[in-house]
Amino acid sequence: MSVSLDKLVQSLQDSAKAFDVNVKSVSGEPHAATARTLATLDVNITLHGSYPGIKATLAEGLARFPTATPMRLRLKRDGLALPPVEEATAQVTFALQPPSSGPLACSLAAPDAQPREALK
Repeated sequence: MSVSLDKLVQSLQDSAKAFDVNVKSVSGEPHAATARTLATLDVNITLHGSYPGIKATLAEGLARFPTATPMRLRLKRDGLALPPVEEATAQVTFALQPPSSGPLACSLAAPDAQPREALK
């Protein structure tokens, strides 16, 4: 199953709005398939809001898209504020399997591979 960038971003924006979190930036970086890895799309998202809101936004996003793999998470508090619900900024990188068509299409077979005959 592949996850589209648009669907992931829209889902996170919907969740962020519900938890009073702002989506500050979104960027994507494609990585072509190699001999050892499949093609992936790294999605970098910056969120700003309360720690509980950011946590809930990410938890809901991962529940909706279990194949989106979190690769990096960086949280930074915006100072020592009172009350205890502090504002924070989260930078998150997800690795997505690209859609099965288009410039980042993944193939498990080598380009010159011949189909195998069924085992008898």
